Amino acid sequence: IPWDPAARFRSMWTRTDISLTRGNPNNEFNHRRGDLRSLSVDGRIEVLDTTGILGVDNRTILTEVLDTEGRPVYRDPDPSRQAHSESRFRPLDYLTNYDRQREQSYQTLQPLQVNAVLPSREAAPLRLGTVEGYLRALVAERFEYVDIPFEVSEQWTTAAPNLKVRLTSAQASRHSYSFALERQDKSLRSRFVGRLERGESPPDRLLCKVLLIDAEGTVLGHRTSETRFFGSSGAWHDSGSGDDWSEQIAGLRLVIAVNPTQRRIPFVFRNVILPDEARAFAEMIDPDPQDLSPIDRLEWHLAAALERRRRHAERYYWTDQKDQNVLAQWADFRASHERGETAMAPEPIDGLLPDAASYRDYLGRYELLDSVTGDRTPLEVIRDDRGRFVVRFPNGTMPAACEGGALHVLHGDALFSSSPQLDPHQPRKLQRFILLRSGGVDRLVITGRGSRNQVSELKKLDG
Repeated sequence: IPWDPAARFRSMWTRTDISLTRGNPNNEFNHRRGDLRSLSVDGRIEVLDTTGILGVDNRTILTEVLDTEGRPVYRDPDPSRQAHSESRFRPLDYLTNYDRQREQSYQTLQPLQVNAVLPSREAAPLRLGTVEGYLRALVAERFEYVDIPFEVSEQWTTAAPNLKVRLTSAQASRHSYSFALERQDKSLRSRFVGRLERGESPPDRLLCKVLLIDAEGTVLGHRTSETRFFGSSGAWHDSGSGDDWSEQIAGLRLVIAVNPTQRRIPFVFRNVILPDEARAFAEMIDPDPQDLSPIDRLEWHLAAALERRRRHAERYYWTDQKDQNVLAQWADFRASHERGETAMAPEPIDGLLPDAASYRDYLGRYELLDSVTGDRTPLEVIRDDRGRFVVRFPNGTMPAACEGGALHVLHGDALFSSSPQLDPHQPRKLQRFILLRSGGVDRLVITGRGSRNQVSELKKLDG
């Protein structure tokens, strides 16, 4: 199973917190001199590919923190020192939901949670350029499968060289089932329960899943499909009720992880805003940090707006689900922007099919005419020194992404506003400007304006 963290995981910071501990300088018994400031950065890691992952130790290992100029705020030359005396690998977390229309339950994989704590006696900068670190995961090289009958037996079945098991209880009726699977060797080291002492390696064969199967070998249900380990008694218990297929159970399929090893799940949080700066933005003290690139500036605005909505969730009808939707949309847009020019793959937008020969055809100066007020707004499409597309408006420069034969400009929610506002009623779709050419006519499509998009023609002033 290949291990490619860049393709398997996507990380983003979600919130920051600063605490200050101040000792009484007149207390002669106070051994702590000066203020102790602690900074924590919380984030999430979306798991895009779960293949081979048996468990994750969610305790964060912090490796490096840089300010916006690339200067080190914190750096650990030997992050292994942060490791605890033992690793605790927990299965990936799934949330079970119920679809009332289909009348069936389904599971949703939850993101990994990151909590990076940076203790410092010095005042932290208002903004961090990057926060890097990793979580540890236990990953299998491959899997082997052993089927055993769903019946009590006094005989031991050899599932792997270091694993002999037998069923001590097995019951199934029309609407319920239960079983108990016992392991012969109950010693702590061979009865691996997801914990490893420092320097200890896991066994080369590890039972990680038990699946229910029918007489044809077809897997039934999902109740036992999550990674688990033997309990402290050396037995594996499971039961279920309300399942119409329970009486079809004919056996158990043991899933054996082969050569599990420890791997790193890296994370990189960029342009992290600390609480002091977020408050300054909310109060319009410093709404537009000009020292950032357009994409970093927009992320700064977006994060500050999210922070304000989290603090006033009831006022903005804000929820964690809306928060996650916005962050996922932003991560996808940023990745498209960073890629720069791509092959043209036109997709219809508001009934218009882009037909520009290449994305470079959009470069140049334009004029947008407001058909109601008659106002003319100039804009210019350029590429920066890294080949990324950006659009200059009178009130600032916005990043653009090449998608579907058009240029998508994510403006955070309002074109001419210095304080972007996230629309609480459209949490799944960040508002965009879309510059496209169709039938030889340049147009600007503004999304998220009421129930319909607003489409205006553009006049190209050069080329």
